[in-house]
Parts: sequence; C-alpha cells; structure tokens
Amino acid sequence: MDDATKARLQWLDQSAEDHGWNNREEINASDKCICSACGQWSKPSQITKWHDEKHACCPHCGLTGVVVGSESGLPLEEYENSRIPE
Repeated sequence: MDDATKARLQWLDQSAEDHGWNNREEINASDKCICSACGQWSKPSQITKWHDEKHACCPHCGLTGVVVGSESGLPLEEYENSRIPE
C-alpha cells in the first residue's frame, strides 16, 4: 500500500470515529453501512446488536464503534479491500 493510500485511510479512520458511536439514527437512515475494522458491507437491517442500545455492533466481526453508515457523507467505498495492515 502506498503512502498516499495509507494517509487517506488514516484520515478516513479519524473522520469515521465521529460516526461510529451513538449512531443508531444515522445507521437506520442509511442505505448501507461498512465496518471500518473488517471492511465488510451490511444493510442497516443486518445490524441486530447494539451496545447500550445506541452504538452499532458489526454483524460480521462483532466490534462496536466501527460501523459507519452511508448517511455519514464519508467516502465509505475507500474502505473496501484497503484496510491498513496491522
């Protein structure tokens, strides 16, 4: 992964943090969602687990605070197949 892509994903991760918590309304208003941790897409109806009834849990990896909906306005497609290696 080149440095420009890494920098872009780091910016996206930081921006997504504001949308990963207390996001039930935003998720429910979205057409689709993506997990910023595992990079998997889901429909809002697939999200059935909520932490404290207000933070979406990813239906694929189970993490909380990492699901971002399309209503966030962020370019979520950039997460596809582009996760930063740990």
